[in-house]
Amino acid sequence: MEIKRFSIFATFKHAFKTMIDNVGLVAVGMLAYAGIMLLLLAVLGLINMTLVKEIFQHLPNLKGCLWTRCTLTEEQLSPIMMILKGHLFASISSGIMFSFFAYWLQFGYTNYSLHVHDNNAARITDLLPDITKLLKFMAASMLFILIFLGGLILLVIPGFYFLLRFMFFPYVILTHNAGVVESLKSSWHMTRGYGWELLGYFILLIIISTVLGWIPFGFLLYWPFSSLASVCAYRQLSSNHLEQLEPKAE
Repeated sequence: MEIKRFSIFATFKHAFKTMIDNVGLVAVGMLAYAGIMLLLLAVLGLINMTLVKEIFQHLPNLKGCLWTRCTLTEEQLSPIMMILKGHLFASISSGIMFSFFAYWLQFGYTNYSLHVHDNNAARITDLLPDITKLLKFMAASMLFILIFLGGLILLVIPGFYFLLRFMFFPYVILTHNAGVVESLKSSWHMTRGYGWELLGYFILLIIISTVLGWIPFGFLLYWPFSSLASVCAYRQLSSNHLEQLEPKAE
């Protein structure tokens, strides 16, 4: 089997072309994602109406930080933190619920991007992959976080090395219905020998994110582009490794 080298330039070029060729699908996916998130926030807001009202009274203090990246001062954050402490149970329960559904939806957007990249077609239902894959993803994520934190303790650098080597496990779960350990192992194997390329890819993504983050609504460009770029990178690397890993029945 011919081993193809991972190309950062080819990855970003293909991601940009895919985004432009499927701009309608990209827009629909983002609107659906945003709509579901807003619906979730509305439901949580109705459940915690008193908490929401008090927070909204302080939103003018955050003007300029809602749509662009900025550094919040202690003076801006302090009133909101006091409100959250005053409604501790509501804050914690709402935070857990929001985190769970946001995590599910983020996993779903990865699934949506895979369909856009592979098939030039995607459905809104792709934003909510089946619960079995979600549970695998959550379990693998917890294991990954433990490995990453362990690497950070070991002089920091190993942590970022593990981050680069295990970063594709969600895609293995989505495309091959792999198990928790199997998905992490597959990501490790497919990234072997590509450390410097992946480091360059990761740094360039951070630079693009930083530049677009200071532009109003810049996330509307970075968000789909970075997601498609990660899919392109995965498909390049997996072509050298995952042919022998047959998709399992769902």
